[in-house]
This record gives sequence, structure tokens and C-alpha cells, in this order.
Amino acid sequence: MKKDQSFFLDMGRVKQNITIQKISSVFQWAIESYNVNRIKQADLLPIVVLALDHLLPDVVGNRPQKDFSLCVSPMKKGSRPKKVKTQNSNIWSEECLVDINIMYGKTHPYETVLTAESEGYENHAVALQKKGWQDDNNDMMWDLYKLLMIPSPIRFFVTRCSRNNQECLYKSTKAMVGAYAHKYPESIICTVQMPTAQLKNAPATVAIWAKESGWNVDDEVIFSGAS
Repeated sequence: MKKDQSFFLDMGRVKQNITIQKISSVFQWAIESYNVNRIKQADLLPIVVLALDHLLPDVVGNRPQKDFSLCVSPMKKGSRPKKVKTQNSNIWSEECLVDINIMYGKTHPYETVLTAESEGYENHAVALQKKGWQDDNNDMMWDLYKLLMIPSPIRFFVTRCSRNNQECLYKSTKAMVGAYAHKYPESIICTVQMPTAQLKNAPATVAIWAKESGWNVDDEVIFSGAS
């Protein structure tokens, strides 16, 4: 059966639907659904899975769940989070270049809808303060580099860091985006920084980066992850 790929070429519609407010609301919903007041390292990836699956209808419309696969990297032993159930895509627990790759189609060739990297290890953010974003040994920046290299209309970079490291991580993200994002100018890059402290005391930050803004941050809001 021939796939209808017309939507995936319509980046105008994608950019209209994926707003700062929409990203904030889906991540807040995911955090509340996962039912945590403080996000641990092992919690971050399943929260991102819930959020992006919840966002999918705003990207693709009301298409059947069976048409979409959400490939997610398997969790390491000893850090298994609570299981999550998706509503708009079928989870496929296999690494597919990045931590999360949402694809349309049942067989090759698949159409990439959305990709994401999730990095919850706080020490990578701490290391940025000492060595900067060009340190090849920093896994957080390496994850962002991988994300920027793989063609995708929508990219999410979700991290977890303390308030003391937020500004440095923001500047490092901006530098990396500025260095590589022009390779795929029609895509958008969404960043979400989750706190290590309790969410009611240290809200998360959300931003969108796009060509239209010269790859500077379009906007930024702060939301509380716990109601």
C-alpha cells in the first residue's frame, strides 16, 4: 500500500502546531502522568516517551496508532523505570540511531517524524562548566551532535541539570545548534531542561530553535512540573 507522505513535507503546518505552549503542556502532562515530584536519571527517558507520544496527534493529525512506531533505546539493567503505555504509537524497544525515533510506516522505507535525545546524568552538565561544549568526551554534547546530524523534521533535546548549570547548558546548546543546525534548515529543534531538584521548587525550561530566528531561541517559558 502506498503511503501518504504529503504531511511530512509540510513544515509550515508542523511549525504552526508545535509551539512553546504546546511543548510545555505535553511535558507537564507526562510528568503528572508518570507521577513524580522529583525526576531521577532513570525517570527522564520514559517521561520523554510519554510526552512525545502525547504530542504526536498535533504533528500528524488523527492517524491510526498502528501506523507509527516509537523506537526507544532499552534501559540499562538496574535502572528500570516504571513501565509506560503509549496511546498514539507502538513502542519498539530497539535503539535506532538516537534515543527516540518516531517513524511512520509498517515496512521500509520508513518516514521519520520526530527524533529525540534524552540525557539525565547531571555530571555531564557539571563538566560543561570546566571544559566547555567542544569537549569530545562530554556525552551530553555528543548526544546533541548526533541529534543534529540525523535528518528529522522535529528534534527534541531533553536534559536534566541543576539550576547552577542551567545557564552553561543553555549557552553550550546554543553554540552546538549554531554550529550544525544549518545543515537541515527546515527542521526545528526543541529543548527541554528538567531540574534535579523537586519540581515545585525548580521548574523546567522549554525553548524552540529555528532558522527563522537565526537559530537563536524563539521563546522560552518556565513551567512547574507538579501541580
